[in-house]
Amino acid sequence: MNRPLAFAVALLASPAVLAADGKALVDRYCTGCHADEVYTRPDRKMRSLDTLRLQVLRCNAMTKSGLTDEDIAAIVDHLNKSFYKF
Repeated sequence: MNRPLAFAVALLASPAVLAADGKALVDRYCTGCHADEVYTRPDRKMRSLDTLRLQVLRCNAMTKSGLTDEDIAAIVDHLNKSFYKF
């Protein structure tokens, strides 16, 4: 494998790329209904990674966004790393 191709493969497999995709997905699909304050308010409802994932699944179903399992995982990962830290 040549160096540029190996670098591209490694970059695509890195967690930072997933986080970037998650942020882009949140920006595209979530911020229309939720500002960042919903993730940081004192009475937030997310108390675990499981409840966060279930909420993202509910939002996907309600909005009929058509997010894939990978999209949902990236959104959950981004929200958890950026706000919840479960």
